Amino acid sequence: MNLIASSMIFGFLLLFLGRKLFWLMVGLAGFWVGMHYSAVWWPQNTPAMQMGLALFFGIMGAVLAMAFEWAAVMLAGFGAGGYLSLYFVGPILDPSYTMWMFLAAGVIGMVVMYFVFDRALILISAVTGAALIVTHLSLAPIWQSVVFIGLAIGGAAVQYYSLGERETHLAEPHPQT
Repeated sequence: MNLIASSMIFGFLLLFLGRKLFWLMVGLAGFWVGMHYSAVWWPQNTPAMQMGLALFFGIMGAVLAMAFEWAAVMLAGFGAGGYLSLYFVGPILDPSYTMWMFLAAGVIGMVVMYFVFDRALILISAVTGAALIVTHLSLAPIWQSVVFIGLAIGGAAVQYYSLGERETHLAEPHPQT
């Protein structure tokens, strides 16, 4: 499977199931951060080495998500916050500042995830999924923005609706036997 197809598939999974598949969200955030920064920080690496580093970061993120949920929450917030900063501000920023921007946005993403975990995970996974999808569409910039906003709102709405069902279902009394 090529990188564009996998990016689109993972983008749709994050867009609609990011909260339910939390470990996948963290693993994908680790993978895409590893893929991007292995190419940016170590451009002399071969594509196989870049993929290896990306897989390492992705697997470590998924393992952390399953074993240490709160550490994974912070990691997911950091990775997604950093990735989103690259998507929104990276193209217009001097490349020498991208690492600092990534770190600052990553810390902001961690703080957001800590205080409002469920809603933040829905928002961050929907926006990250939309960004992964739109990045590979050949559209004029204005239409790319429109599609991005539509996908992000739609994905967040689907996830938020499923969160409401879960909270309602858990709040119902269980029949006594």
